[in-house]
Amino acid sequence: MITEVTMPKLGLTMEEGTILSWFKGEGEAIRAGEILLSVETDKVAIDVEAPINGTLLKIVVPSGITVPLGEVIAYIGNPGDIIPEKIKPASGSSTPVAPGTRITEPAVAPAIGPIKVSPIARKLADENKIDLSTVHGSGPQGRIVEADIRAILSEREKVAQPRVVPAEVSYKLQSLTSVQKVTAQRMSESFRTIPHFHLSIELNAAPLVELRQKLLPEYEAGLGRRLTYTDLLLRALALLLPKHPLLNAAYHGESQVKLYEEINPGVAIAAGQGLVVGVIHHADRMSLEEIAQACHTLTVKAQERRLTPDDISGGTFTLTNLGMYAVDDFSPIINPGQSAILATGAIVERVVSESGKLMLRPTLRMTLAVDHRVADGIAGALFLKDLRDLLEVPEALQD
Repeated sequence: MITEVTMPKLGLTMEEGTILSWFKGEGEAIRAGEILLSVETDKVAIDVEAPINGTLLKIVVPSGITVPLGEVIAYIGNPGDIIPEKIKPASGSSTPVAPGTRITEPAVAPAIGPIKVSPIARKLADENKIDLSTVHGSGPQGRIVEADIRAILSEREKVAQPRVVPAEVSYKLQSLTSVQKVTAQRMSESFRTIPHFHLSIELNAAPLVELRQKLLPEYEAGLGRRLTYTDLLLRALALLLPKHPLLNAAYHGESQVKLYEEINPGVAIAAGQGLVVGVIHHADRMSLEEIAQACHTLTVKAQERRLTPDDISGGTFTLTNLGMYAVDDFSPIINPGQSAILATGAIVERVVSESGKLMLRPTLRMTLAVDHRVADGIAGALFLKDLRDLLEVPEALQD
């Protein structure tokens, strides 16, 4: 008995997957549960197990090829089994017609009588080798007049004029990875369907810088790595989002808003295959150290392409931080299924006025994007005010 192996369906947003590698070759024996191939789909690289004991009879789709989820990619059976052929159209059958094609009977040419044409028009047509049977006359009873021939000559001149075609710049095509295709699809969907508005603030980052410097030795000794500003910002979101439920929510039809009962902030991570958003589940129940460890684990798994569906699903809010790339501020796009996203830039020393005096002070710029169907400007402004108050007096972050 022959068993089909299909591209696995994980219930995620992608409609296709890419085969990364086969671990067995055609003709090799395999046991049920043994790893057969590796597949990349919906930002996740997964290993696919053999469904039964048998022999890998045929690999239909080789490595590097992208196919729809559910597509047959291989056959497993016993040596000597005959692989079924795909159904072919019966010989002699007519060629199928694409839906919407209009089928018409051959046109029958009408009988042509004497052509009515003015003497001037006939002379002009003869001089310029114009077939009068192809000219539609605009004169009385369809008579061809001089203006009809002049119009044809004018069109000839336009066609005869050389057209300047700009030289095309040389280029090469690069295929998007599965992750990049998903990102493109989701961000296009978001920008088309979600009415964004953006609010920006600039806050005094000196207390946050001081807190991080104070905690660095402890975290380097305990976690074996440095504490990042992203860790501190995620901790701040975990504390604030329960107080701002409309920003931990999603639009749900014309008359409802989905208020999430979990605080699951996602964090944008730069990985080799593209940008992914790892999710920290139940962050409001976690300490700063636990959040920092969870964020580090997601980053490592993303870079090693080991993220699981659970690692990238269930997010209720997103943080995207480009401060480490020296970006001052930017306007983010909301992830579908959420109502808000926070973008943070670099901490930079800027000239500010304090008590009538100009001075240099480290500041941090943040931009909040909000789905206007879910929350208004006041709700966004109150969230940013509370966030600034917390980060300018950040001791609560280490509790």
